[in-house]
Amino acid sequence: MRIEESPEIRQFLRIARVSHDRFRFSMTHDEVELKFTAPPEVAGRLDRTKSLGQLGVGRARTRKLHSTYYDTPELHLLENGISLRVRRQGRATLQSVKTQAARDGMTRREDETPLTDTRPAPQLIQDDALRGSVLAAEKHGTLRPVFASDVQRTVRDLRSNDSRIKLAIDTATIECAPAASGGPAALADSFCEIELELKSGKPVDVLRLGRALLDRYPLALSPMTKAERGYVAVTGRADPRLPVKRDALELSADIDVGPAYLQILTDCADHAQANLAAALSDNAEGIHQMRVALRRLRSAIDTFHPVIDSAAMKALARRARDLAAELSPARDIDVFGDDILCPVEQSLSGDVSFDSMRSLLSDLRRDARRHVHEVLAGPRFSELILDLRIACAEQSWFEDGNDSVAGEPLVDRARSCLDRRYESVDKYGRRIDKLAPAARHEMRKRLKKLRYAAEFFAPLFAGRTTTRYRKELAQVQDAFGYLNDVEVAHEIIAALKDRAQLDESALGDLSLACGAIIGWHEGRLKSAWCRARRRWAKLAVRPAFWH
Repeated sequence: MRIEESPEIRQFLRIARVSHDRFRFSMTHDEVELKFTAPPEVAGRLDRTKSLGQLGVGRARTRKLHSTYYDTPELHLLENGISLRVRRQGRATLQSVKTQAARDGMTRREDETPLTDTRPAPQLIQDDALRGSVLAAEKHGTLRPVFASDVQRTVRDLRSNDSRIKLAIDTATIECAPAASGGPAALADSFCEIELELKSGKPVDVLRLGRALLDRYPLALSPMTKAERGYVAVTGRADPRLPVKRDALELSADIDVGPAYLQILTDCADHAQANLAAALSDNAEGIHQMRVALRRLRSAIDTFHPVIDSAAMKALARRARDLAAELSPARDIDVFGDDILCPVEQSLSGDVSFDSMRSLLSDLRRDARRHVHEVLAGPRFSELILDLRIACAEQSWFEDGNDSVAGEPLVDRARSCLDRRYESVDKYGRRIDKLAPAARHEMRKRLKKLRYAAEFFAPLFAGRTTTRYRKELAQVQDAFGYLNDVEVAHEIIAALKDRAQLDESALGDLSLACGAIIGWHEGRLKSAWCRARRRWAKLAVRPAFWH
């Protein structure tokens, strides 16, 4: 029996056919992928290792991929955090559009569309947000090739627990697009990269497999995607990503202890990974934010410690502390140059020469930043981040008997934590007029811990009182911070003098510059200490926002 089609049914069938065609030719998904950089010889060893053979579900396959990345002349896609490439893979041509940055270091939005030629087709992008961004960029200029990548990729399909994971070992080169004059493409970068992409299953299995590879091979978390490497070559910028700051979290007022702890630790991991590229590119603010991220992590674990008592998490806090300490010399040198040297240089311009000091300080900065690179590109940082993310995925702190507090409201626990942090500061604040320099330094460190705790818990007590209190707390910490910067300046000056011993011609000018700096700042310490005491006195009488 034939059912008569009404106009409404015919319209529905037309929409269904169009939707079917669109989904058949375009696929949008969240790509979950962990990337590592590797020396070329390690990539070869990894390809031949027998340990991976135990996880494999098929033979390794090697193929060549050529990808061309497109953007407008003014790089509007880069500005919007999007990459668009057209890749030739054998006889197939595939357009891929991705968000650049992954907040969790693994997950990015991706839209893939098969094409019939090598020209990009933005109108075929399935994801509304990605399509809208690309079409909006096209209004500013025609999409054109900006760089290309050639990759020799060896792929193995692995199974870890119940998850299917694709291992890709890439030997890649990046080439800038030929100049308008028609000259040849310029080779911009050559590197090896290891990718673990989740095809099905749980992201934690990708993390566990990545962590196992770190135990066996000298790998490091990759700070950049291939697209970001290409844009570095095109723009000439050393840092492909701007430094990322963190402020108050978005915690709901009725959140429980367990979910809050997880959210705060995850945010600390995100903060650190978001600044990896900038820190490795010698960006001073990127190094600073990486150090802040590591200290936030340590402070978060310490802040929750009486509530969640986990030996494994305390070990993570110690590792974060040690890594942050190794970044401190680079940060101290940057502060010396900007906040200690610059104002004196401007004040005494023409009277004292600071050229020798600038030259020697540049040498110190170079050595300190080389050490930053060794630390962050080495195994310890990657191991810390993966161990932290695995702990968050497994919530392993409950294994130490902390599950009883997980369901308690955070707000009461937060009040207790903030009270404890405040009392530790006020212990010194009550006798602030009599504090010796060592005690002032200890008060500064405790102020910093109070500030981190206030940042974590501020969303529970949102309002103008909270905002005002946090602002004044920051001002107190800044006042104490200057006192500490002057103390550290003595150490840096000593290091500069030691280095100057190798160049006697620079020693005379350096001695005058050092004396000028010490005298200038020492003359301001008394007023700075009065300012710190006034700011503390003002904060001490302000009602605590958590009560």
